Amino acid sequence: DTPEQIYDRPATQFVGSFIGSPPMNFMVAAAGTADGRRTVDLAGVRIPLGETGDRGGWPEGEVLVGVRPEHIAVGFAPAPQAILGRVLVLEPIGPQKLLTVQVGEQTVKITTPTEFRTSPGENVWLQFDSSRMRFMDPRSGNAIGQ
Repeated sequence: DTPEQIYDRPATQFVGSFIGSPPMNFMVAAAGTADGRRTVDLAGVRIPLGETGDRGGWPEGEVLVGVRPEHIAVGFAPAPQAILGRVLVLEPIGPQKLLTVQVGEQTVKITTPTEFRTSPGENVWLQFDSSRMRFMDPRSGNAIGQ
């Protein structure tokens, strides 16, 4: 496939964790449905994903949510479907900063503009771009229903 397709829509967890620097984040979550919409519960926050339609292939239960560091917005105030996290590490990486953020028992890497000001120990709110999420079977590592 094209490099863009492989980067944006990896077919496996291995490819998502291998392609890109920093690599794709993978977080354990619970997939389900509510009010005719696919959902994922991530760190205690239910994120609606879209109509279920009749496509099938959407699981009920544990999934891995893959999302690239640049597809996570960071702020200092609660927002709809925002997840609370705590900054662990802040690294300048040229034209960006790389944050390592603790979310529950998991950590994620997030890229921000160099102007973004925070420090280790500070709480932040994360919003995951649901249109850019990738879902993987936690046992096989293969993409789910996409």
